[in-house]
Amino acid sequence: MQKTSLLFIIVTIINSLIIAQQKEFSVHKLHKERFGVEKDIPSKFAADGSGIIPLQKRLHKQTLNASVFGYLPDWEYVSGTHEYLRYDLLTHLACFDFFVKSDGSISTPAGWPWTDVINKAHN
Repeated sequence: MQKTSLLFIIVTIINSLIIAQQKEFSVHKLHKERFGVEKDIPSKFAADGSGIIPLQKRLHKQTLNASVFGYLPDWEYVSGTHEYLRYDLLTHLACFDFFVKSDGSISTPAGWPWTDVINKAHN
């Protein structure tokens, strides 16, 4: 009886591992499929990053005790949602939809570079 129970447990664990590896779920992938935009949207900013201002130092020193990320996918940028971000409440901004291609090159989000978003974050 014990051999049967042990065998059942081992088969169940192996089966669970195999099934878990076969399921591919990513909220980023799901959102990209649902809301994604075409890549050929031209940027209104220079591709070399000129026009990006340096990070502005705050006049008063603040001690940060947490990191607050803002998540900005390219379909939200294209729709203008970035105009409503509270940059003053963020310590980091994550821009989404950079892909590493099979040749090792990196694709950029629609409308990249987002100089306006970078400058607002730096201010």
